[in-house]
Amino acid sequence: MSSESHNENSILNELKNFLQFVCEEKSCSVESVLNSSLTLLSDCPSAREAVLQLYSQLFDEYCAEYCVQNSVNELPSIGDRSVGGQRVGPIISRFISAQKNSINGNLNANDLVAIRKVSTDSRRQSMDCSDESKATSSLDCPQSPTAATSVPMESLNDSKANTDHNHELNEVMNSLDFQFIRISEYLITLIESESNPTFAKSITDWALELAAKLSAKYGRFGQNVSTGVQKSSGQTDPNLSLSSSLAFWMQCPAMQALTNLTIRCNTIELEGLVKQMLQYSPHCDWILAHLITTMSNNSRFNTYIEQLIQSATSSPSVTCILSYLSEHNPRAIVNSSKSNIPFLLKLSTNSKPLLDLLVSEATKQYNIKALNELVVTTKAEDLNDHIIYCITNAANAFDLLRIAFDISVHSEANDELKERTFVILSAIISHIHSFVYGSNMTLTNSPPILDLLKNNVSGLVVHSVKTTNPSLRRLQLRLLHLLCLHYSTEFVTEMFHSILSTHLHNINTNSFKNPVPNLLLSPLMKSLKLQFGPQIHKCLSDTLRLPFEKSVSYWSHLLAAVEGESVCLDIDLLCSYFSDNNLESKAKIFTKYYILRLLLHTMEKFPKRVVRPQHRLCLSLVSTYFKIIELQNNCLDNELDIYMETLVTCQKSMTILAKSYAINQQILSRSLLEFSLEKSRLFCKTKTKNKSNISSYETINLMKENASYDLGNSKFRKIPLIANKPEIDSNHCNAEDETLIVNQQLVLDAFRCCVKKKDMTSFAKLLVQCVSPDLLSNDNMWGDEDPRDGQLQSLRITIERDLYIWRAFNANPILWDLCELIGKEDCLSNCLVLIRALMTVQRTHWASTSLSKENIFETQRLLTLLSSTGVLPSEPFKHVATVLSQLQAWEVSCILNDICKYLKDSTSGQMESQSLKPYVERLRIIMAHNLPGPLFVNIFKGLK
Repeated sequence: MSSESHNENSILNELKNFLQFVCEEKSCSVESVLNSSLTLLSDCPSAREAVLQLYSQLFDEYCAEYCVQNSVNELPSIGDRSVGGQRVGPIISRFISAQKNSINGNLNANDLVAIRKVSTDSRRQSMDCSDESKATSSLDCPQSPTAATSVPMESLNDSKANTDHNHELNEVMNSLDFQFIRISEYLITLIESESNPTFAKSITDWALELAAKLSAKYGRFGQNVSTGVQKSSGQTDPNLSLSSSLAFWMQCPAMQALTNLTIRCNTIELEGLVKQMLQYSPHCDWILAHLITTMSNNSRFNTYIEQLIQSATSSPSVTCILSYLSEHNPRAIVNSSKSNIPFLLKLSTNSKPLLDLLVSEATKQYNIKALNELVVTTKAEDLNDHIIYCITNAANAFDLLRIAFDISVHSEANDELKERTFVILSAIISHIHSFVYGSNMTLTNSPPILDLLKNNVSGLVVHSVKTTNPSLRRLQLRLLHLLCLHYSTEFVTEMFHSILSTHLHNINTNSFKNPVPNLLLSPLMKSLKLQFGPQIHKCLSDTLRLPFEKSVSYWSHLLAAVEGESVCLDIDLLCSYFSDNNLESKAKIFTKYYILRLLLHTMEKFPKRVVRPQHRLCLSLVSTYFKIIELQNNCLDNELDIYMETLVTCQKSMTILAKSYAINQQILSRSLLEFSLEKSRLFCKTKTKNKSNISSYETINLMKENASYDLGNSKFRKIPLIANKPEIDSNHCNAEDETLIVNQQLVLDAFRCCVKKKDMTSFAKLLVQCVSPDLLSNDNMWGDEDPRDGQLQSLRITIERDLYIWRAFNANPILWDLCELIGKEDCLSNCLVLIRALMTVQRTHWASTSLSKENIFETQRLLTLLSSTGVLPSEPFKHVATVLSQLQAWEVSCILNDICKYLKDSTSGQMESQSLKPYVERLRIIMAHNLPGPLFVNIFKGLK
């Protein structure tokens, strides 16, 4: 009985203390009042309602003071609450009075430390920011001099009183921070201990109702949205308002206690919670959003989401709540909204994670039939704005845009779907147009879709080029035009390169001559000329500078564009691409051809661009020319056209270069000569008689062979000059005879293109330099006669050089044609070194062989060359070549000796008279014995 009496006395004391504070408005400390209230909650059920009423008023006053200290907005009018001139609630006022009257306080030092530890950092930070802003504003105002200012004593006393009051208020607030946690934990423990659903529900309803009312009462303090973060309409973004309210209230200890109590009790009914929160919307939206996000049960979370989606039509706040929830679990939102696509699109406009997820799912696959049904069951105004927002703000907006392009021309899409798609695309382009032409156009505030289109310009160009629908192509062309205007000339250059590189059709031997212009490039250039003017042509030419691979389609489209627009290209850049000698594929051949066409067009239309000698280009032209000749020898009949066109274009380019600078002509001529000597296999057919090939002229050292003979006292020996000498077999050839003739004619045409008539003398000297191995002895063309054997003394020291020249002519038939080309311009006298060497070898051959028919062709060709070019008189020497085949070897040797004598005397000025009889006397005798008849009469009739 004593213990029960003691408990009753204790409860009565606590009740007395509680009633004195509530009814008699007695000043008591925070700890005393709350200890009494917690005792009454557990031991006196009849007093629970009064305790909850006290808590409701206390939470209200605390939230009001919290808003004062942490919000930049004005405090709402909640009645006069003053203690010592300060506006606070009556309960907190009595707590402050008790704090003043207490000397030592009812709390020990350890309690105070614990209370201050649980004080919220946000409130202190907000107060610090407030003080800092006040300090900053005070710095902006000029201060009065301190020396001349006198402060009244009353003002000093008021200032000290305010400072003391703020300190006491902070102590009370800190104490309440700790007590709110005690209240929440105590109520949760009480509910668990009693296991009374009715009591638990009443506590939960009280906490949720109180939190809703306080949030609604002080709602605008939680919407601390800066004026810079607003929609274009001037209204505050609901999503930002919800996030701001959450950030504001979840730092308030009173709200933390209420929401924690609601979550931990887990007695909330779904429909009741949604209806209750929507009554106080929009200020209580954060409570519902917070409660749902803290649920660990996924099935319950999905149930709440579905309930909210059903209520979305009746309350716009639900959309904001769902948008916030989608940032935490977008997959659940998508799964719950698959049957309500318009609403899902609406949510996506307010949630970036949901938008990214939705777009990712949409780009994986799309169902045309489902889209056809969607446009039938929905209105355009319900979808279009949301779709436009998703496309313009999605992370993969280009993929969505490409899907829209495909839908607009899809064969299974109905007319209404296509029409809506075109409307959406037009609206997107209009949105970009308004930004590009707007006054606030900068690269920093550009719509996200612009940067995405810039990064995917190649894909956009490919889709635009291959579009066959004229309406869609106009939209795409307009979009490309706006991108070019926004990103300026560097982007225009990259876009042009992408357009030129687009593969439209295969290039083959039937279509390569007339490259097809790109259908997108020409209209785009015309539309951009108004803004950029001549810079458009420069952008086109600057595509050569981009470090991107140049396909054959690029060169084909560039050629068509350049010829159509008369664009001037950089010859040096073209030459750098032309110098690549890789011709292993047909695409490389076509590329060479188009680059040659571009070079030729630039040099023809803009001759001033050839401002200096083009050494590299000349060498590249000659190298490519011979490479093409080699390739065309083994090509198919249907491929011959591309090779011949390339060769003809090379010849035209050589002609222009040779005319522009004399040095270009020298480079081309020498290069052609060197390549002709190096690639002699293109012009001749050779095989040794004993099937042993001589690899090079240097392997034969005739001087060593001559040194082995004692030539001092011996007469002329009737043995071949070189044992096992290589000879021509007319029945064998490395290639077809017609191919060799074509090769020879092609190279000769190249020489004709490069060498002008007035410069033939220089070319003749150049030929001597390239063919003759010994330039030091070229001045001494004719040696002295040896009185002992009648042979030339120079044979002992120069016959090896003469053989080298003869073999060069024998291995390179093109040299005979070049001599004929030089002789037609009466310039063969500059090649007498070569003529002397050929005559010397022929003479020696016929004097040292016992056969009568060997190498007669070379002798005939040499005499024909000399007589046809004026080196020898046409009469009678033009007939001598036809006679030689019917004579003996020694007779041919005698005739050649006389001709050499004539050449020596005529070139050295030693002819005693103009008569030819001394030089043809042995010819006359030989023919009189062997060939009397009409030919003899024709040769010597009238000979002086």
